[in-house]
Amino acid sequence: MASLSYYGLKEDIREVVRFIQSETDFQIYESYSEFDTEIRRFPTFEDLETGFKLGHDKHGRGIAVNLVLWSPSAMPHLEIQRINLRIPNHTFRYRALGIGLIHWHLGGVHDEDFISATDYRHWSKPLQRHLATGEAETVDWPLLNRFSGRVQRFIQKKYAVAKIQRYPILPDAFTGFQRGLRFDCSMLRFTDDISEIKLLK
Repeated sequence: MASLSYYGLKEDIREVVRFIQSETDFQIYESYSEFDTEIRRFPTFEDLETGFKLGHDKHGRGIAVNLVLWSPSAMPHLEIQRINLRIPNHTFRYRALGIGLIHWHLGGVHDEDFISATDYRHWSKPLQRHLATGEAETVDWPLLNRFSGRVQRFIQKKYAVAKIQRYPILPDAFTGFQRGLRFDCSMLRFTDDISEIKLLK
């Protein structure tokens, strides 16, 4: 599995979306729809900004916004599955499915205390269970990895201004660090000690 965790806030999301739209054919969808509504696609950053409070993480778990990136050229069919609900006042929601999807979980600022990490991940090759069902044949794996590699290189090599341990820090998140926010990834809480930060630019 290909994966990348990094720190980014609203303006960083804007720049990553701009790169995605200019350098790949990825389309951005929410992983799950809201209750009783169709699943949403976000053609522009402004659509994404309207749909979510980008750069903020209410619960501090790095899953404030859950998105998928779909490449029609790498995986021609995107499955949208209806889920019937058994909860009061709601009947259904939808989710996006496909082994060739990239899952993009956006972190953000939690309680003006710390920045949770953003997580970007996807299968880079099929597992045996995918081969057994025939799912793997629906994905152009070299093309998916080529598109994804462009995005990861942009984040790590071109746009990041610093890193802490192996985690790239993007400019808006670094500005948050400078005004006193800490960085958090899963159960590992980093301090606000500048000596832990390696500047890249």
